[in-house]
Amino acid sequence: MRPGHIQYFVARGWLEKLYLSAAMVVGAWAAGTLCQPHAEMFGDPQYALLFAFSIIAGSFVGLGLSLPCAFVFFCPASPPFRSD
Repeated sequence: MRPGHIQYFVARGWLEKLYLSAAMVVGAWAAGTLCQPHAEMFGDPQYALLFAFSIIAGSFVGLGLSLPCAFVFFCPASPPFRSD
């Protein structure tokens, strides 16, 4: 039986997906830690929206900061020079 399109998508590049997902989770965690939320603050809808925006923005900042390292670790090496 031949694998489906979804199985090919999930099977390829799992290490890169894991790395970038972890970078986004760390960015969201850092944003949540820096905001120092309290339960009573979420009664204000403006604060709740601002907190949600900071979590989303923090995850994208974490993704952006992890890209230079991703290029170093995950880009294929160039072929060696040949002297024919």
